[in-house]
Amino acid sequence: MLFLVSLLFVVSFQSERPLAARTITFSGLVWDVRAGSGNPGNQCWTDSPARVWVDSSDQLHLRLQPIGGQWCSVQVTAQTNARHGTHEFRVISRLDLLDPDVVLGMYLYKDDSNEIDIEITDSFSPSSYRGWYAVQPSTAASRTSFPITMAGTYSTHSFDWQTSDIRFASWHGHCAEPCGGLVHSWTYNGLNNPNESLNLRPNINLWINGSNPATAQEVIIASYSGSLEPDTLEQH
Repeated sequence: MLFLVSLLFVVSFQSERPLAARTITFSGLVWDVRAGSGNPGNQCWTDSPARVWVDSSDQLHLRLQPIGGQWCSVQVTAQTNARHGTHEFRVISRLDLLDPDVVLGMYLYKDDSNEIDIEITDSFSPSSYRGWYAVQPSTAASRTSFPITMAGTYSTHSFDWQTSDIRFASWHGHCAEPCGGLVHSWTYNGLNNPNESLNLRPNINLWINGSNPATAQEVIIASYSGSLEPDTLEQH
């Protein structure tokens, strides 16, 4: 299993619609909170309000901490289909201090062969770099990794999904342009680019790929914005 994960998301990430025991509203959209068990990592997923919640400032909190001695991962999936255009995640967390075996995923997903990923983790190989961009199914030509160095707690991670290519970028600060300094950018123009008609959905997760953390881990997502199917655009 670890060998498969080391090839970057070759294992099944999730079912198309994972079991959701509750929903939250975040950035103007309704999101399913995952519960149950399964990949990645063949582990438990909790919908506990103490592990996944939205605060009074409309910021999403994802927290890893044992419940009854058991560590469970967390994930939310928007009830909205994504469309070509820019998808942007603004994060409030020191991603360079995230536990090495914890994975922060910000991505669009239909199935394991139709997925656009931004991942932050030290647990994937062959690389010591913490930042990852990938288009599934993952090959050497459809992924890249890069170092994450933080200039504070605010960072923005984005990709512009078009028919011809997918343009990824990460930068310091929260702004429409890389005002705080570019961390990394990459353009993918290969054959794995998913078709828009497949109705990929925005996802955010925080999961364990290896040993359990020594301490609780929390990531705050300030906002998500994205190009969505027309009947939900008014929610933004």
